[in-house]
Amino acid sequence: TLDHIHIYSRNPAHRLLSMALVALSIARLASRRGLEKVAERATSTPVQKLTFGGWFRRRGCTSGFRDSGGGGSRGYATFAMSCGNGDFGRLGHGGEGQGDAGLGLSSEAFRRVAGIPQGVDVRAVSAGGSHTALVGSDGHVYTCGLNEHSQLGHSPGTTYVPVAARVVGLPSNDPVVAVSAGHYHTLCVTRGGELWAFGRNDQSQCGLGKEAMGPVVHNPAWVQSLSPKGPGNAGRITGVAAGPRHSLAVTSEGAVYSWGVSKEGTLGHGAEEGWRWGYFFSDAVETTPRLVRGLADSGRRGVSVHAGMMHSACVDDAGMAHVWGQGRFNQLGLGADARAQYITEPASVPGTGCVSALSCGGNFTLALTRNGSILSWGANQNGELGGGEEADSATNTPRPVKRANDGDGGIGRFTKVSAGWKHSAAITSGGQLYTWGWGGSAGTHYDDAFSSGGQLGLNNDGDFWEPTLVGSLGG
Repeated sequence: TLDHIHIYSRNPAHRLLSMALVALSIARLASRRGLEKVAERATSTPVQKLTFGGWFRRRGCTSGFRDSGGGGSRGYATFAMSCGNGDFGRLGHGGEGQGDAGLGLSSEAFRRVAGIPQGVDVRAVSAGGSHTALVGSDGHVYTCGLNEHSQLGHSPGTTYVPVAARVVGLPSNDPVVAVSAGHYHTLCVTRGGELWAFGRNDQSQCGLGKEAMGPVVHNPAWVQSLSPKGPGNAGRITGVAAGPRHSLAVTSEGAVYSWGVSKEGTLGHGAEEGWRWGYFFSDAVETTPRLVRGLADSGRRGVSVHAGMMHSACVDDAGMAHVWGQGRFNQLGLGADARAQYITEPASVPGTGCVSALSCGGNFTLALTRNGSILSWGANQNGELGGGEEADSATNTPRPVKRANDGDGGIGRFTKVSAGWKHSAAITSGGQLYTWGWGGSAGTHYDDAFSSGGQLGLNNDGDFWEPTLVGSLGG
């Protein structure tokens, strides 16, 4: 079953051309059957995990994992796969691409991510603005893609890495269990509930404090202020979300923290975000993680956090979705009367009292309910809301996404969901992957785009306005 989803989205002001989907799949084949049998079962491979990412002035990518016949501890092994835009090696397919920049390695169908050591399962994955991060069963983090801001955690002299390579400098006695790739920074959570960060830090995205604020954090750095061993901290870190210029974390005690840029309320700290010492600042910065007081004071215990392009969200232990940040594209889902340019404190989304998972896209939001249906709200330029209407029919309140056909004429139950810049994906109880929204087609062919789209994994770059089955995860 699925156990993790992570989302990343990009700012259109930076001329985003696409997003990336990372879908982790697994073929439950006995290890003795080998790779040749895996190929025979490609279309029935159940998907295990998925996540989206995006890239500044480039198109998107997609990846996932499947049985390698390696005989893991559970009788099968898992590996990552990817498709979509491969500029700067973010698909992890290797090769030099076009010219000297590793450009043009695109794929409209899933292919295996290279570089993970033999015998190591892929346990978690996250796609960022221009890079991909994976967690292995050995507790190490592996990254590939662009490294201009050290978001890969590799040598600062390395421009890009075309295959997944191990990050050096994370604790050897506390294995990493979760990862979140942001625009140009990466967050890692260890089994002991500690948080580590590296990459761009000019807006304190890494949360290391005022003294450590600088353009780049080249090597993994411990976010000491959130350590469960620190005074006054509320439990172990259990989840993180890295946005374009802000970050979120939730602890085992239900406390939600945020840091980085608070533009238009993205941090959820109230009106004072833009008002300090008698002056108004449109982009105030929190240099260290700060408790989202509006949730804590109302007795809400967070269980997951999610970062969109300019909005943030969490789900509490009662299944209610709470949102804050930019709302001008209806991505907060608060209705016509509550529609605002932005809000600076958490607000509950009406009609979401039974949410089991949530995902923030670029300018829209998806919520998975406990009965297996998906609700969506916000912008709908390319069908990302999944309602089936081929029109820009944005909505300011939650509405149902079309249910998936299970392949036998019945209706499938969704179990996981992920939202990208303008496209979406979900997994059914049978392990089938469905995608919809922007495929990288009309209006996206800028002169500076080296690779095509194809981030939906449907062997083309067209837009799809309702959930569509990804028929093959062949490697």
